[in-house]
Amino acid sequence: MIDLLILYLLNGIPTTMYGISKKIKLGFSAYTKPSFGTIKPALKRLENSEYIISRKEMSSGGKLTAYYALTEKGLRYLKKLIMKDVSDNPVNFFSNARVKIICSSMLATDEQAELYTMLKKRAEVIKSQTEKMLDEKNSSLTFFQRITFDNTNLEYKNFITMLEGLLNGCKG
Repeated sequence: MIDLLILYLLNGIPTTMYGISKKIKLGFSAYTKPSFGTIKPALKRLENSEYIISRKEMSSGGKLTAYYALTEKGLRYLKKLIMKDVSDNPVNFFSNARVKIICSSMLATDEQAELYTMLKKRAEVIKSQTEKMLDEKNSSLTFFQRITFDNTNLEYKNFITMLEGLLNGCKG
């Protein structure tokens, strides 16, 4: 997810590593909180793959500062990352799906519809699995597990409703 966030944040605006970190905290802290120890190697990896380029400038304080910018190849890779299938892991699904939805403004309307459809299908599968666990007659779920699964089921229901709204927006 860090590559997706960095590329998304660099679209059109060259930024320093500190600026990237700050923008991630401002826009995505509910889903992820990467450290400089995560961001720096990701920047190096993205630059080595020619998805971003860097240039060094002297700051007003006299310090050499690196600015990173997205390349055309990086823009294509960003769109590919947004469209990439999400995790089967229900814990990771929500944060990854929400980040992809935020970044979907980069996509054409038909690509957005494809993304929202894919996310909706995955959410429906997870919701169905949760419902099945709740519906089992001989379930050994404790009271607290039942409450947690019921809450999860409602979260997925709301998420699916949101995706349906986004899909309707793609049609109109």
